[in-house]
Amino acid sequence: MAAARTALRLLLCAGTGVAPRHVALIRQPCPVCGGPHGRPGLVDGPPPFSLAYSQDLCLIALARTPVGIDLERVPPPEAVASLTTLHPREQSELDRLPGHERALAFTRAWVRGLTRGLSTDYVGTGAGTAAQPAGWTITDVTVDPTRAAAIAVRDG
Repeated sequence: MAAARTALRLLLCAGTGVAPRHVALIRQPCPVCGGPHGRPGLVDGPPPFSLAYSQDLCLIALARTPVGIDLERVPPPEAVASLTTLHPREQSELDRLPGHERALAFTRAWVRGLTRGLSTDYVGTGAGTAAQPAGWTITDVTVDPTRAAAIAVRDG
């Protein structure tokens, strides 16, 4: 975690021209409840960034428009068996898959999801191209067979 935050500060320094020790981070309001536990951001604004980490791996995204990146370890198949938090079309896709393929497909949909709620936007569960909710471009990020990752960039 400390290495991920250090890497983020160094990238933000390069993107803003500000010395790493002067890169001031804040917590933005939560998009769901408005509380002070939302995404991190820079006190002085752009560039939008996102940081995700899973054990020994981190991903950082910087963009000119709002961006989100997510990285998750694929859970054991039994952990996904009773989850129904996805979009109804995605849940239907999972139900049609053999049991041993569901955990990876669920995790793919999870990391592609936007903060509006996993059941709101259809992003798909299949390998390859994610479905594109209005206003966003979502792309899978290849990491390793034990994890799934995706990046979402707001169009514009």
